[in-house]
Amino acid sequence: MSRIQIGAALCILAAVVSACDDTHPCTLIGCTDNTSLRLESATWEQGQYDIDVSYDERNATCSIAVPVDQDADADAGVIRGEQTHCVSDGTALIRLEARRGLILTIEGLPAIVQVAVRRDDASLGAFTVRPTVTPWYPNGAGCGTCYKGAAVITIP
Repeated sequence: MSRIQIGAALCILAAVVSACDDTHPCTLIGCTDNTSLRLESATWEQGQYDIDVSYDERNATCSIAVPVDQDADADAGVIRGEQTHCVSDGTALIRLEARRGLILTIEGLPAIVQVAVRRDDASLGAFTVRPTVTPWYPNGAGCGTCYKGAAVITIP
């Protein structure tokens, strides 16, 4: 074996050993525990949607205007809307956005969330959900565990 081959083998061995090293620097950037609730409906009618959210002794009401999708070929569950932030007690409580349904993003991991939905002041239902919490690793395995909660609410 030549010196070049020995040197190349040592370099490859060093690269393999360093790849297995768990001492690489880690951060918790992007590690925010939150819960997403997807509100789904077979059809989203045009109107003003008001959504009351309660969890962990916090309450907020979000409002969003949902226009009807004018594309006749579009899936009936697709809506076009806007994004809004809702505030409770001076802190950002939830973000509501319209994307193929309404998505509520809540800071934290509440065990139980109560949601009431109205369109143009007519009740569409009140729901109690227990989000499923799963771990995720935004900075790679071994760099801290973050958690996300998720639940789906079907609006009749």
